[in-house]
Amino acid sequence: MQSFYTAAVLLQQEYADRLRPFVGERWRWLPDLLSKELGLPTQGAPRERLRLLDRELRHRTQAAVNWMGTYEQVVQKLILISTAFVENIRGAVSRQRGVEPESFALPVA
Repeated sequence: MQSFYTAAVLLQQEYADRLRPFVGERWRWLPDLLSKELGLPTQGAPRERLRLLDRELRHRTQAAVNWMGTYEQVVQKLILISTAFVENIRGAVSRQRGVEPESFALPVA
């Protein structure tokens, strides 16, 4: 779980410009709580740190899994699904007398 959380932190940094519009004002940065514990640098480009996380996870699991590719697939699907959701909402709202919602973020429970 530590590596998946760390991947989420780094992917959020890498894709902030594409992800932030989906949550609007509710955007919060995930704190990097585990990089040191995983032996990763706490500074530097998110892409390079993801590569290092990929290597570390391959070493720890002794599995020949392309973790970097797995992380990329997850974030690309998230963006694709979020975009489709927003377009669907916009279409439904525009059919309601042209009202455009201020944010597409889901309500807080």
